[in-house]
Amino acid sequence: MTTGSQTGRRPATAEELASRPVRFAIVGTGGMGGTHARNLASSPEAEVTWLVDLDTDRAQKLADDIGGKVTAEMDEAFASDDVDVALIALPTGLHRMGVEKAAEYRKHVFCEKPIGLLHRSYGPLARLADAAAGPATAAMRSRVRRRVAGDPREAWMHDELMRNEPSALLASLGSLGRFRSTAWSAEIDVPTAVVVTSRDATVAPSRQRALADSIAAATSIEVDGPHDAIVTRPHRHLPALATACELVVDASKARRTA
Repeated sequence: MTTGSQTGRRPATAEELASRPVRFAIVGTGGMGGTHARNLASSPEAEVTWLVDLDTDRAQKLADDIGGKVTAEMDEAFASDDVDVALIALPTGLHRMGVEKAAEYRKHVFCEKPIGLLHRSYGPLARLADAAAGPATAAMRSRVRRRVAGDPREAWMHDELMRNEPSALLASLGSLGRFRSTAWSAEIDVPTAVVVTSRDATVAPSRQRALADSIAAATSIEVDGPHDAIVTRPHRHLPALATACELVVDASKARRTA
């Protein structure tokens, strides 16, 4: 994606990134942005060259500790020739803006998750990722492999990661976000149990409960956990899932004998 004066720019090549420290512009220096900046600054393979934050005093305090130039403007940092990668650590609602601005300047991008508040943002970002595939894709895969090393599910997670490009994963998230069952859920006439993850930041618990309420005689079972509790908190999720299955089986038997 190029506009105006950015036409002709190109992202750093794999050879360039392998030959010297990777130069980062950190966008958002509070919270995780500051943590990422300090971690990168401590690595011999990385260099923090810019800190971007509307709160320039906060950014300057960080720069005094780890180095880097400070600005309140993404354009100023991304226009510089000493930035290979933009690390977007803004509030979630601003992630898409930061990613698109970095892509405009042909920078590789790392972005804090979730990549957006609304599924509508995933489609445009997927097209951006597809158009700008390159070394950052390999770097992202390498980073995930290191993060899951030693996990009992490591082989499975690695296979899942390698099956698709990041752009395809983003596109699938967009499709999942658009899915709605409200048009037909009231017509479900078989025994049903709904497992609700009560700390879910991906699908609001209120929406999960509304789905259960729309199905006649459905039972809700709450799990104190996030969206991925079945993986990250199986000791909580699996008993709830087993109970849901037992309730459905018992209700089915009762219906047959009625």
